[in-house]
Formats: sequence, structure tokens, C-alpha cells
Amino acid sequence: MQRNCPLVVFCFNVALAVFLTTSGFLVGIVSAQKNENDEATTAKAARIALGYEDWGKKYREVREATKKLGGNDLGGALLLLDEASSKYPELPPGELVAADWYVSQNRIDLAIRLLDQAAQKFPDDPETYLLLGNLAFLENRNTEATLAFEKARKLLESFSGDSLRSKRLMLRLYAGLSSLAQRFGQWENAVEYLAKWVELDPNNASTRIRHAEALFHIARGREAYRQLVRANQLDKTMMAPAMYIAQFYLDQGDMESARMWLESASEKDANDYKPRVELAQFFWNNGDFIRAKDYIQKARLLNKNDQRLNILAGQIAHYDHDYATAIERFEEIFAAQPDNQIARNHLILALASEGSDENVARAVQLAEAGGTDVASLVNQCYAFARQGLKDKSEAAMNLSFRGAVGPNSKYIFAYVLAENGQPEKALSLLEVALKGKGLFIFRRDADKLRSKIIAAESKKKKKAS
Repeated sequence: MQRNCPLVVFCFNVALAVFLTTSGFLVGIVSAQKNENDEATTAKAARIALGYEDWGKKYREVREATKKLGGNDLGGALLLLDEASSKYPELPPGELVAADWYVSQNRIDLAIRLLDQAAQKFPDDPETYLLLGNLAFLENRNTEATLAFEKARKLLESFSGDSLRSKRLMLRLYAGLSSLAQRFGQWENAVEYLAKWVELDPNNASTRIRHAEALFHIARGREAYRQLVRANQLDKTMMAPAMYIAQFYLDQGDMESARMWLESASEKDANDYKPRVELAQFFWNNGDFIRAKDYIQKARLLNKNDQRLNILAGQIAHYDHDYATAIERFEEIFAAQPDNQIARNHLILALASEGSDENVARAVQLAEAGGTDVASLVNQCYAFARQGLKDKSEAAMNLSFRGAVGPNSKYIFAYVLAENGQPEKALSLLEVALKGKGLFIFRRDADKLRSKIIAAESKKKKKAS
């Protein structure tokens, strides 16, 4: 399903990837980031360990194995992981933990090789097929995803492993099946699978939001609202329930009802900055720059320290080519939280876009210090291009092209291709990036580059004729 007017990170395609992937492609639980009440604290403590990052916090062997994987010692890592899985029944076979790590590093071929090995070595283990299904889903290979999930479902019927692991596998099965149902608009099926997911994982606020969306689509609005209220109780960083209801109405094209719910959310408390941030995000995602900027300024009058607010403020400034403000917003967050990848990524792009030798050099330095994940490679691609390092830029683009899906990435690749004399390929990417009406930091640049390429091609054709 294509969203008409997505609000925030729950834009459908992005959301499904988030829900299906915590590290690599394991199902994630979005737990409360602020312990604002006892319920949120309990939800955070009760989360199920799902991937190598979670298990690394619990088990020394997993921590050491991931270090060996980082040093390209797969054999040594598998020895440690096999030792861990024999000691701790909740862990999957070592090949599956290693595959998860490789996906997190964008090394898909190695992950698939390990999954193939696991299928031969552990033919009755459903986890291999759940992971293959999730990966196929994320790459839009829907038939393969369906077959993999059905295979996993059959194996789970006779699975006699650890009870906690069985619960985790069932959770991921329902996550995969519900994601496929939502993708194809099969809302009755989605409600069934999501209800089972909520039953298994009642403290997962994000799952309740997806359940609410599915309920809304089959005209069970009161139940949907109750799920949203509970999600907000579990995680105070979530949007207000009214904002989600507004989103659901927008998806159905009912702008009047959506506007009513948006106004309801914003008018409840004149001193609450959060609805204003959400409205700014709403207008940003609906292509209304003036109102997005207006609401973000109003929000900053009430709170200048909120991270999400300042990320969006920086994005709006970048879009407006106010690079000094964009750099300032992202720099503040990055200085306080050096591990904040969102702030780091946006800071690199803002520095590179500003264009001075000093800022471009710093963008390159920060980009090179990043990892081999897709976002870091896209950053390197742009920073190298802005410094005129053509070969390095192309290499980073080739490594990240398969996994990069957002409009900003599409623009960056188009920019590099256009600079390297491939305008037709660049134009194709720009058309994809500009297809939606939502704003993104490079939207003005993408429009300008598209017009430039079209004009140049038109001039070339006239000259040839």
C-alpha cells in the first residue's frame, strides 16, 4: 500500500522494515525511551531478546563472537556462538546469529550463505525460514516471503525447543504474516495476526499501533483508539492517539476528518510542544514547507531541547538551504550524543551541502569514520562527491545502492551519476525520489537537478535535429 500523507516514521514501507528489523532483519520491539511511569519502565524491562545486540548484552560468548566477525574471523565466531547456543537454549544456532550480524553490516551475500548452511544443517529449525522470509519481504520478493513464512509455520507446529525461543519464533511469524497482509491490504488477516502478536508481546507499543491501524481499516474505530491509548501509556515518546487517528483518516483520503483530529490534538494544551512537533512533521510529510516551518518554530519556543524537534528543525533548515542553522541543530545533538546516528548522518550531509572547503573536509572525515552500513556508505558517497573524489564516491555508491531506498539517497546517487556523465540514469532516480509529495532535505536540489538534465537533453535533441 502506498501512503498518501505519512506523518512520521510510521510511513508504511519504512515502518515495516523497522518492525521486521532490530539488528539485521530480526523483529524489533520499540521500547520506552523515557521512564516516565512505572508501566513504561516495566515494558522496557520485559522486552524479549531478539538479535545479536540483545544477546551480546546478556552473553559474553556472543559479544566476543561479534568482535571476531568484525575481524573477518567467521570460523572463530561460529565456535563461540555454537558454544553459547549449547549453553543457553534461548539462542538460535550460531549461523543464524552470525547471519543477523552480517545483515546489520549490509553484507547480504554472506548472510544468505549462512542461512543456506543453516537450512541444510538444521532442517527442522523454523528460524532459518523466518529470517529468509523477512529478508525476502524487505527486498519486495513477496512470493518467496510467503513461501518461507508458510514453511516456518509448519515447522513451528512440531517445534519442541526452548519455550522462550518458541515464543520469540511465534512472535516473528505473526510479524511477518501481518506485514504481508498489510502490504496487500488484507486487513481482516492483518487484524488476526496482529492480535496474536499483541497477545504474545503485550508491552510492544509499536505493535499496538499497527494493530490499531488494521482495526481502523475494518471499521473498528473504538478498539483502534483503545490500542493507541495503551501504546501511549507504554511509550510516552509515541505520538498522541489523536495524531494516529488523523493519519489513518489521511490514508483513506478523508482530509476533513483528519484535520479535525489534528486540531483536537493541537488545541488540548497550548503549552505542550509535542502536538506542534507532530503537526510540523505532518506538514513536512505533506509537502507544506511554510506551515512545517511555522509549527517547528512554535514548538521551539516551548522547548529547545527535544531531540526529535531539533532533528526536524535541522531538516527543515537544510531543505531551506539555511545550512548554518541546520549544522547548528545537528551539531548540538551530535556533541551531546556522539552515538546518535541520525544526527551524525544529517550533520555530514549538511556540512557537505554547505560546500566550503573546511566543512566538506569535516564531512569527509566524519563519513570515513562511519561503518559499512548503508547510511554510512551513502554519506561517504555524497561527501566524497562534494570533495571531487570521483572514484571513492562511485565505490561507496556501488556498495550502498542495493540497500538505499529513501529519496535523499536517490538524489545523492543521481547527483553522482549526473556529475559522472550519466544523465539518463540520474533522471530515472530523480523521478522516483520526487514521486511522492512529501518533503525531504534534498527535494529542492532534486527538482533543480531534474530541470537541468531535462533542459540539457532537450537542447541536445534540438541541436541533433
